[in-house]
Amino acid sequence: MRNGYLRRRWRFPRTLAGCALASLVGTVGLLGSPSTASGAPATPPLNPRPQELSVTGTPLDLPAAVTIVRGTAADQPAVDAVVAAFTSRDTRVTLTSTDPGAGTTVYVGGAQETPASAAALNAIGVATPSGLPDQGYLLATGTDSGGRQRVVLSGGQKVGTFYAAQTLRQLLTSDSSGAAIARVTIRDWPAFSFRGGMDSANPPPPGVARWTKADRLEQVEVLARNKMNRFFYGPAADPRTGGSGSDNWRTSYSATELGDLREVVSKANSLHVAFVYRISPEMPLDQASGICHSSATERGTLLSRLNQMYQIGVRHFVIAWDDVFPTRPFSCVNDSQTYGTGVTAWARAQADVTNFVQAQFINAHAGMGQLYTVSSEYAGTAVSSYRTEFDTRLSTAVGVYWTGPEVLSPRITKKNLDDAQVAFPRHRLAIWDNFPVNDQVWDRLQMGPLVGREAALSAAPGILFNEMTQQGPSQLPLLTAADFAWNPGQYQPEDSWSRAIDVLGGSKASQLRTFAEINRSSVIDRTDSVALADAISSFRNALRTGTGVDSAAAALKQRLSALRTASTDLQATQTSLTTQAQPWLQQTVRLVDAATRAVDLLTAERAGQTTVANTLRQEIRHLLPTIASHPESVAHGVLHPLVTFALRLGVDRVDLSGDGRADVLAVTGNGTLNAYENLRTTLNWPELGATQTVGQGWSTSQLPVIGDLDGDRRADLLSVTSTGALVQFRNTGSFTGGMFATGVQVGSGWQGTLAAYLADLDDDGRADLLGVFPGGTLRAFRNTGMSNGAVTWGPAVQVGQGWSTAELPFFGDLTGDGKADLMSVKSDGSLWHFLNTGSFSEGTFAAGQRVGAGWSGHLAMHVVDLDGDGPADVLGVLADGTLAAFRNQGVTNGLVGFGPRTSVGQGWHANMLPYPTDLSGDGRADLISINGEGRLFTNINSGRFVSGLMFPTTAAHGPGWGGTIFLR
Repeated sequence: MRNGYLRRRWRFPRTLAGCALASLVGTVGLLGSPSTASGAPATPPLNPRPQELSVTGTPLDLPAAVTIVRGTAADQPAVDAVVAAFTSRDTRVTLTSTDPGAGTTVYVGGAQETPASAAALNAIGVATPSGLPDQGYLLATGTDSGGRQRVVLSGGQKVGTFYAAQTLRQLLTSDSSGAAIARVTIRDWPAFSFRGGMDSANPPPPGVARWTKADRLEQVEVLARNKMNRFFYGPAADPRTGGSGSDNWRTSYSATELGDLREVVSKANSLHVAFVYRISPEMPLDQASGICHSSATERGTLLSRLNQMYQIGVRHFVIAWDDVFPTRPFSCVNDSQTYGTGVTAWARAQADVTNFVQAQFINAHAGMGQLYTVSSEYAGTAVSSYRTEFDTRLSTAVGVYWTGPEVLSPRITKKNLDDAQVAFPRHRLAIWDNFPVNDQVWDRLQMGPLVGREAALSAAPGILFNEMTQQGPSQLPLLTAADFAWNPGQYQPEDSWSRAIDVLGGSKASQLRTFAEINRSSVIDRTDSVALADAISSFRNALRTGTGVDSAAAALKQRLSALRTASTDLQATQTSLTTQAQPWLQQTVRLVDAATRAVDLLTAERAGQTTVANTLRQEIRHLLPTIASHPESVAHGVLHPLVTFALRLGVDRVDLSGDGRADVLAVTGNGTLNAYENLRTTLNWPELGATQTVGQGWSTSQLPVIGDLDGDRRADLLSVTSTGALVQFRNTGSFTGGMFATGVQVGSGWQGTLAAYLADLDDDGRADLLGVFPGGTLRAFRNTGMSNGAVTWGPAVQVGQGWSTAELPFFGDLTGDGKADLMSVKSDGSLWHFLNTGSFSEGTFAAGQRVGAGWSGHLAMHVVDLDGDGPADVLGVLADGTLAAFRNQGVTNGLVGFGPRTSVGQGWHANMLPYPTDLSGDGRADLISINGEGRLFTNINSGRFVSGLMFPTTAAHGPGWGGTIFLR
């Protein structure tokens, strides 16, 4: 699907050789397996898991040579696979069309393909297959009464025999004389009639991998090896499938382009994998240039395009209407005259064109697969006027794809399917599963297993899985999806994932598992980096209690070392998985190096080794720009927060639990202070805990000032009362009503102040205090530590003057030295900065320098790190509602240079403003906001200074936030 989306609220607008396959019949390393319950010898693990398997005795020790019998009608790809399976085990083969009558013999094909297979089954006491479901097979091994070894692959159809060959390949093991094979009887068939993988992601940003012809050729082989029979081609990166630009769906492929596709189609057809071609005539990336549905010329162009694909062997097609806005006007006036207006008019137009393709193209050619379509309302289960009209108008010969209850569905149940079928009563729904696609989280690999799908979904005719823009890494989750699609009733995600890791990893399976575990999470499973997260948590707890610090640090560093070693080892292998994962493998090494120093820093800090800790802190700061220059994210929300935590980033942010990730703090309209724990942020939507009331009596005239007063890396609070008293509320570390200790007065004389701030001015990890006093004086108070649980301040130092309610300072670390600098916007809209000199005196801030313009009427401004490189950038909401970002390009002669304005959002206004906060703990400011309907939204920062890519997705966290007077 080609959309931005709103999480949980969709609006319809618009051996390693097993990975880099030399050929379909290459060998796969086989693994040990537990004995069966009866005590019979176990078989090697099989993927997909067979429906019925009986171990009938001890394995057959095969001789150095076997005879393969294949009838004149035998499936040649199956024969090729069987030959290759034996030769890979150093077993010589002789091919014949008749039973030799003696010696170890392998029969390839059911009775219709290889008649001798029926007698062979009878000889080893196995009944011939009858009543096998579509695509099913019987595979039996054993000895006849004379001791002759027989192996029979009997498919109900040719494709069944081909699938039997894929099982045989996995059953064979090597021994000293050549090969051995488990003694089994297997009856097997797929639950879903069609199963497949998809190259159909949104076009990735520059620098992100796209599928190549080599990827597609390899993908077809992977699908065939794992008994999947569809390859769906519809990448938005190919404009002819429906993208934007002059070479859109109306333009035929060039001879070179067509030749590349023909090669993939030919490969697929030869391996019982149907190539599915998708075309989106409404051009969801440029809807204004989409098809004129009623135009005979446009329809003729569509037929011409489909015919071009037919000529190269494509027999399966999808006419897709997804990701368009059926509330927009048609692209041509004639459509409005023909179909009317509104969503039902779009439904009529879409169904009309689809029916035209069915009648004039599908029905006009022999041997065509069923035509499928994707409606504009392809997710969800509700009945709607659009769906009713589309279903009523659409020919019943056409199938319909559906993505589940959501665009990216964490769970899909049989009830979801049944409910959706009510909305499309005349058409059976097939499942388009948007897993493991990462086209909304380009910076991440999603390599975990398929979860959250009920076995009863096999009531649908088929299921396809939309893959990542990295074909090689997609194979790991895809193998688990293949296992589910074949036999959902016996699918076990963790077991399937382990088997897939072993198949794809071979001798490096352990390293692949280590890497995959920190790249596991996706929308359907937020589990990520569990062992690493536990080790980090244990280390943090040890630091807080002072117990077992050294052992916890050693355990964490051992795990980090293993992760670094695994990532380094995998970089040395040459497979599509490891090659395409290379940027993430390299980023893992960089982050591990920073994290290891972070552990040492925190340990040294705990031991009072200040010089050592400061040296390590500088080393980490020097690593940050390189890490930030690579957008790839690994162990998201787990590994990077350890570095953030060690660097004391966000001393003035809302990290209430001290885990390196910001939590959420809000004051309601009645003055209640509520806290929401950030449970995890392994994807682009933080999981927030239940509401915890942690204070009362706040108001618009007395709001919290947030900062870490005691250096424990947990946010404390200050407030200025109406009498001018400065009151401290220290964080106890308990995420309950007792989170903040009883208020303690820690200052006076603050009545009439225009603003109060907490910011670290001297890089000691404790927030210092600043205030703009009546008369416009800016004063700073150094945090000198805690005394009897109360913060103490040094004497007031005047560090500026001339401030007013119309011009207040903003604080942030522009140089990355851990010391807050100051910025302001003058009345003429010019932007100024005042760099921190490091001297806690009247000269704390250097003379102001003009660094920008155009800020007149701005609604908000923040000095925050947007790319995670250490120095703060500038983020602001301009007068027209544009959210603008300005990248910090470094300091030259005391002047910070900022890059050009990048628009990273629109539509903000005084009643809906974003607040920056680091929810994922990666050192990059994310956003939190409340819309006009009282819903809380978060936007995770991708670190890309590109319009539309810095905050690529919006996550909604529920209603009930209306009237909030303070949000951080």
